[in-house]
Amino acid sequence: MRHFAIGRQALAVAAALCTHPAAADEVFRDPSGFYIIVVPFGWTVQAQQSGVTLSHELAWASVWHVEGSGPPEGLTEAIASSIAQSWQEFNGASANPCQVSDAEGYCAWFTGVDGRGNEAVLSIQTVASAGHGYALMMSAPRNDFTRLQETFDRISDSFSASLSGE
Repeated sequence: MRHFAIGRQALAVAAALCTHPAAADEVFRDPSGFYIIVVPFGWTVQAQQSGVTLSHELAWASVWHVEGSGPPEGLTEAIASSIAQSWQEFNGASANPCQVSDAEGYCAWFTGVDGRGNEAVLSIQTVASAGHGYALMMSAPRNDFTRLQETFDRISDSFSASLSGE
């Protein structure tokens, strides 16, 4: 049963609160204190109302914080359903329970043609606790994903969410 709702506005890039390229690996701290994440050298940071997007060339990583209850699978399902509306040939490759921010979460992999017309790979990692849900999404063109895997791993490994609800 899914209890998370992701609106189309959340999928569109929200009004930017700040945008700048990282000069060296930096740490982005959510202004509300919900999460932190590493920004790799040379990646651009765009803070938004519901999260942050890191980007470099055609690759990106986003963190969303949403309020709601339900299992991480429900949040993954809600996000994937919304993204499927803007991607073509959107297909799930795999989905399994996993560790996200040192907690039981859910990880799913998708492929398709993104909104810019690139064949792309998308990873969605979700975790939920104490009425809060977090999604870490990472995407790159299919031909670049392997080259960027180490960077995506660094982003994923650095993600730390407040799972206590505080």
